[in-house]
Amino acid sequence: MPLLNPRAATPLALSFALCAALARAAWASDTEAELEIGAVAERTVAANAATHAGPSVAIEFTPIEHWLELEAAVGRFQIGGAAEWETEVAVKKPFDLSPRVELMLGLGPTWTHSGAPLEQSNSFGAELVLDLQFWRSRRWGWFIEPSYSVGFSRGSERAVAITAGVLVGLF
Repeated sequence: MPLLNPRAATPLALSFALCAALARAAWASDTEAELEIGAVAERTVAANAATHAGPSVAIEFTPIEHWLELEAAVGRFQIGGAAEWETEVAVKKPFDLSPRVELMLGLGPTWTHSGAPLEQSNSFGAELVLDLQFWRSRRWGWFIEPSYSVGFSRGSERAVAITAGVLVGLF
């Protein structure tokens, strides 16, 4: 059995291409950028609520210091024997609470690809995110990021999630 089937490889490749494009833009413009590596847990808000968890990776960069941060993230859930990939892009407004603590409020689109045979394979939505970052030094720290998302298909599925992990300063 292959590690990753071709149907799942396409959204994964597109998600990583988006993250790579943001990283390249940050590198080219010589702006601050960071890598977020962690785990995400998501719970649907419905009568038949389900909880899913999995790994998450994101890249974030600051095109306008103290005003605008852009983040592209990819998360993976295992749901009923099938993989579900969620990609999100958030536009965030940062607020410096102290020299080492930053709070960001963001909003952006989401794209979910499900490998489950009875579900719609691709769906789009929107996400509201609150990102709290604690920097131990200029090169590393940790974050916690609660979010609320609404799907535009599948009966407007809603979910709450929390992502947490390690921050690595890239430049």
